[in-house]
Parts: sequence; structure tokens; C-alpha cells
Amino acid sequence: MNRRQFLKTGTASALGMSALSGITNPAHAIVTPSDFKTLVCVFLDGGNDSFNMLIPNTTTEHAAYVKSRQGFAFDRADLQAISPKGLGVNSFGLHPSMSAMSDLFNNGEASVIANAGPLIQTISKADYANGSAVLPSGIASHAEGRAYWKGDHDNSESTTQDGVGGRIANEFLNRAELPINISANSGYDLFLSHSAAQFYDLIPGGVPTIPDYRFGGPFGRPPATARRNALNKVIELARDEQNLFLQHAGDLLSQGLELNLKLQTLLQQVKPLKVQFPATPLGGKLKRAAELISIREPLTMNRQIIFARVDGFDLHGV
Repeated sequence: MNRRQFLKTGTASALGMSALSGITNPAHAIVTPSDFKTLVCVFLDGGNDSFNMLIPNTTTEHAAYVKSRQGFAFDRADLQAISPKGLGVNSFGLHPSMSAMSDLFNNGEASVIANAGPLIQTISKADYANGSAVLPSGIASHAEGRAYWKGDHDNSESTTQDGVGGRIANEFLNRAELPINISANSGYDLFLSHSAAQFYDLIPGGVPTIPDYRFGGPFGRPPATARRNALNKVIELARDEQNLFLQHAGDLLSQGLELNLKLQTLLQQVKPLKVQFPATPLGGKLKRAAELISIREPLTMNRQIIFARVDGFDLHGV
């Protein structure tokens, strides 16, 4: 392998790691708010039966619900009653297992967005059956349905794929060391995607690492030292390259490694949190979100978008 092949292989690998690619676009008009806000988004992944999540709780409407949901309807006595403003006391109910959510709603800490979906226009069942309706592509596809909810555009209007979080981050690119968009899911997600606003990718144990990289040097184990020296050589060679792509790849690798080491150090110094998070996949992701919020000042971050996906909400098997 010659020098150019080695550079291409090494830098391409670095670019493929979302944790090392979070360098914002300097050409974008930078907005740096003075206050602090974090948006934590929890995506319940799957085809959820929302008609048995929010249920009418008045006599006539509940009777219509029972008629339409034969074999699947819940009795009014089993519902978690909620009282939306302007609609009357206990006018609706949540699924019997959603007692915690009903408490949040009745305390004014949660909202319901109903009758929302990816349709382009209002249609009837007849319009759908006879093919006269203008429909989003893949209307029966779970994968494309998830993409719509995460912020993708209809294929008839857009050739780009960017998400809600990505578009928000693009409006608030700041001078923080860590990208605004942070994934707690160990991988790419459309919600955070945007061509000019990259995201940082976490893993369950913390941040992605190159094994033993931080322990390289005179006191490191020989394999760790060799690995660190090799990566440093890749960065050095990339900076001497005439190819602008390879130069930029070297810069990404260098900045990504520095950021990675700093974030590892800061997370290790996080003080015990006052809130106890459950030992579940979601609990672990929300705990990591709280830890990232707690170290926002040394990271000079006053805007964060943290995305956590939870699987298991598909009802095909029910």
C-alpha cells in the first residue's frame, strides 16, 4: 500500500465515524444565544395503535369508539381520565397502562397532538380506493412513515433528506466544541441529519473510543503506542496533501480525536446525579442526556438536541 492509498483508507474510516465528524460549517451564519436550552427527543419506534392510546370518555363518543373497535375497546372505567382545556372534565382517557402520562397531562406537563399524520391533502376512503388522491410515497411502509415523522420531505417536493433536529441545529450553529445534535443511539438517525449540521454519536458505555488511544505514549502498552503513532502520522500526512478532501479529512480526524478525549475526561468527572434513572435502555440514554447537560459549560454549549430512540412499539404481533 502506497502513501496515497494509506491516507485514503485511514481518512475514509475516520469520516465514517459520526463521533469524529461533528465539525460545523464555518460558512453558515452563526447564531450564539446567551441562554441555555436542551431539547431531549424520545422516539417510540414502531407502528403504534394510537386509537387505543387516546380514547373518548364521554357517553356517546365512547359508544362510537366501542362500535368501531370491536374486540379491542376498553371500558370507560378502565381509562386513565384526562381533562383537556375547553373540552370538559374527564372528556378523554388514556390507555389503562398510562397512569404516569395521565398525571403529567393533568399537571400541565404533557400535551397530546392528535389527528396528525403524513398526508399531503385531505382524502376520503373512496379517493384512496380509486387512486385519485395525492399520497405520500410508501404510505403503507413503516420505514417511510418513520422518516416522515422524523422530518423528511415528501419525495415529490424534495431531493434532500434532513430531519427536524438537523434543521433546528442548522439555525443555531454555535462555537461549542461539541455539535449541537447528539445521538444516544449508537448510529446515524435521520432526525439529526443535515448537510451543514453534523451530530455526535454516543454509545451505551459513553463515547466511542479507539482502543487504548488515550493511553498511548511513553507509559502506554506497545500496541497502544503504535496505534496512536500511526494515527498521528495519518494526520501529519493529510496536512501535507495537495488534495483538499484529504486535508479536510485529516483535520476532522485531529479535531475529532481531541474532542473525544476531552469528552471522555468530562464524563468521568460528572458528579452523581440527584435523579435516579431506571436500569433500562431508555433510562440509560436519559441518564447520559442529563450528564451531557451537566457538563454544558466546559463544552461551551448553550443549545443541545439529544435524540433517544426506543424500540418495541410495533404492534404487528398483537
